[in-house]
Amino acid sequence: MMDALSYKIIGEAMRVHREIGPGVDELFYHELLSEYLTELGIVHLWRPRQTLIHRGRVADIFEPDIVIMEHYVLELKMLKKGRFSPEHYIQLKCYLKFWNIGVGPVI
Repeated sequence: MMDALSYKIIGEAMRVHREIGPGVDELFYHELLSEYLTELGIVHLWRPRQTLIHRGRVADIFEPDIVIMEHYVLELKMLKKGRFSPEHYIQLKCYLKFWNIGVGPVI
């Protein structure tokens, strides 16, 4: 059974896809989903940019699409050939670890 927050998020992501369809720049999908989440009162960070520092050096810069603190990292993808690549999952796994969040749907 899906919790209410997950249901709302996935519903809004599907709404964006239905309205726009495939092939549009990913950034537009991100912006529109962020607007819809805001309208629902779902507090989130849109493309938060954070630096991973290891031993005083910049190891990486993380910029997930949407972060719903303590709940989800959302990573939206425009898929080629209709499937997620292993890199998508690795990217999401890194974001989840960095933001200390346990769940992250790739939408």
